[in-house]
Amino acid sequence: MPKFFLSCFAAVCLSIPELATGQVSPGVPNFSAFDGHEVDTVNLMNNNVSLAIPIVSKPGAFPVTVSFNGNYYVYSNNAVWQASATQLNTQLLSSANNFIAANGLVANTPQPNVACPGSGTTTKYINWHVIEANGTAHALPSTDFSDRTSEGTSCLNGSGFTAQTIDSSGLTVTVASNGSAATSVYARNGMLLSGTQITDSNSNLIILSAGTITDTLGVAAVSGVEVQNGAVSWTDVNLGSPQVGVTTAGKTLKTTFNCSGIGDINNTFLTTLPTGLTFPDQGTPLGLSYETTPLNSPKVTGRLHQITLREGGTVAYTYGGPNNGIDCTYQTAPVLTRTLGNGDVTTYTLTHPQIGSGSQYQAVNTVVDPGGNKTLYTFTGFTRTGTS
Repeated sequence: MPKFFLSCFAAVCLSIPELATGQVSPGVPNFSAFDGHEVDTVNLMNNNVSLAIPIVSKPGAFPVTVSFNGNYYVYSNNAVWQASATQLNTQLLSSANNFIAANGLVANTPQPNVACPGSGTTTKYINWHVIEANGTAHALPSTDFSDRTSEGTSCLNGSGFTAQTIDSSGLTVTVASNGSAATSVYARNGMLLSGTQITDSNSNLIILSAGTITDTLGVAAVSGVEVQNGAVSWTDVNLGSPQVGVTTAGKTLKTTFNCSGIGDINNTFLTTLPTGLTFPDQGTPLGLSYETTPLNSPKVTGRLHQITLREGGTVAYTYGGPNNGIDCTYQTAPVLTRTLGNGDVTTYTLTHPQIGSGSQYQAVNTVVDPGGNKTLYTFTGFTRTGTS
């Protein structure tokens, strides 16, 4: 399991816990190290930029949150680069431990027509994993599976299981015998999670039902929530109907990474990308723009370039290093530069040195802040071609 350690120069240091995952993957890796800001966050293990833009929140035994979330990595999908920035996902429900309940909380891969030990066939359910609303996946042990004895004879005894996710997230999943879906999911702190509600050990719960989020006091904290055509609307305490909308524009996606074995994006059609959010006060939009493909303007790579904040300030990201800013092996940005509108610059330089003469590698991120302070973040658990 990947771990990391922290060493610093001219900076104050804190110990950091274990973490999981390494290569870029959908969602937010668990227990990673992050450099968080007002709406944007840099994952220090892979230089991936993500957004979390708050819309409505309400405190309680555990808080209710509605926000927009975006992820701006590019990754190899069947040996072709693919951009993840085609939409802003709406996060409707969260708890104090930042776990998001969503429909389809637990997923698996069905394998039909698997031969039984005796005779007949069954559907075997494998690759069990828990998925958060922002796309983060928490895998269960690969040896866990269930099957349906009703589909064959002398089969696998309708096996079910109870297991914990393998990424240190502390989620426990139970799948009943003959089950194709989870019967329960518990968080590390004892909260019972489902697709529509979260319940803690004191029976406090928040519920999402028919567009209404009910808080731990049984009060409709946010009601009439609708997500239509990229916009979120709700009914407030004054029976008003505020709305946050997503503005979009058609962009042609193209990359020029020139990585061996991975084909570049070279679309001839327009892809609809989010270009900002409009808020109920109508006076403070938030703007988004994308990295222009080198020598191919106005085409874009899909990676985030600039955020124009509601206050009027800007945050700009640029991507440096070989292959026009991509590590072909680890699918990360070798050099990420974050520049504020006032000129403050932070650089994130990511390398993957070998550990001794063995087969293990590290990810080392050297972060230099606007004051010139340097912090080294070291992650282990990598191989020459990716993560172990």
